[in-house]
Amino acid sequence: MSATKLDPDPTLPAGWAFSRLDEIAVFNPKNDVSTLRDDDSVHFVPMAAVEEDFGGMNVSTLRHFAEVKKGYTSFRAGDVLLAKITPCMENGKGGLVPELSRAVAFGSTEFHVLRPSIGIAGA
Repeated sequence: MSATKLDPDPTLPAGWAFSRLDEIAVFNPKNDVSTLRDDDSVHFVPMAAVEEDFGGMNVSTLRHFAEVKKGYTSFRAGDVLLAKITPCMENGKGGLVPELSRAVAFGSTEFHVLRPSIGIAGA
C-alpha cells in the first residue's frame, strides 16, 4: 500500500497533526480471555445499545462468557466501536467504550474495533 500525502489543514487545532489511522490505532485487536470461565459475566453490547451520531452506548447488559465467546466481537474500555454496515454506519452508530466493571465486553459482529496506540490520548 502506498502512503498518501496529506496537505496540512489550517483549521486543525494547535498541536494537532494529520496521521494515517493505522499509525495511531490498532484495528480489531485481540483480547486475552484465557482467564475467563464460562460462567463469568461479561458486558454485552448489541447494535441497538449504541446510539446514533456517536451519542454513547449502554454497556449495562451482562451475559455469561459461554454465551458470547464465539461469534461476537470483543473489546474493552477505551476502544472505539464503529458500525460496519448500513444504515447503522450512515447513522453514525459508534463511540468510545466507557469504563466497564468487567475487563472485557462483547458485542455485535458488525462492529469495527479501533484501539488507540500507546501515546495517543485515551490509550
